[in-house]
Amino acid sequence: MISPGTHAPSTTQPRPGWPEIAVAAAAFVACLGLTIIAAGLVPDERPVQLGLVAVALSILLGLGPFAAAYFLRIRDLAVFGVRRVPRRWLGIGVAAGLACFMANIVVGVLYRTVTGDETNAQEGLQTATGSSIPVLLLMLLLGAVATPVAEELLWRGVLANALARYGLWISVIASSALFALAHGVNNVLPGAFVIGAVCALLLHRSGSIWPAVIVHLVNNFLAMSIVGLVELTA
Repeated sequence: MISPGTHAPSTTQPRPGWPEIAVAAAAFVACLGLTIIAAGLVPDERPVQLGLVAVALSILLGLGPFAAAYFLRIRDLAVFGVRRVPRRWLGIGVAAGLACFMANIVVGVLYRTVTGDETNAQEGLQTATGSSIPVLLLMLLLGAVATPVAEELLWRGVLANALARYGLWISVIASSALFALAHGVNNVLPGAFVIGAVCALLLHRSGSIWPAVIVHLVNNFLAMSIVGLVELTA
């Protein structure tokens, strides 16, 4: 996946554009509808199953729109940032992921202090994560490995790449804002924006989605594993 001696893509290479954004947006809406229907089929008294379904569907919300954009016209994974980078970007991704995790704790406290909103939009996921060791491991596989890959392919590989033609900061801010809004207007939104911005910057600096995937993976793994272990030992 990653090897030394490779560089960011040339600016002469094609990149995703508005056609990819449009078809990805349409696919996202369609997948969101399926997600709502599927989640509604799980009884509320089965929180573990509901959490597993929710995290599995989050993967669909990334991969479905990405696949629609990929098959539209370009059909080259490298154009979407699926390319090798020097190994040092692994370390940068890990460090940035740790920083994002710590920053999200601070941002979460500030959000609750300013808004007074004490609700937890991810309570269902946390309930499932802390139900048992096997479920925790499955949730980590889905939420801390598969979900980061799926979401980075869409939000950075398609959207941030497509918006890069308008400049670095438009790409970073716009893609991060939309990524955050996709998580809902709730306590998750500020932290999602922070992660989105860091991941978009790493994409533009490295030319690859893999450092961003590492950031996303580290943040999700720490958040889910800590919550799960606390619940299991409570």
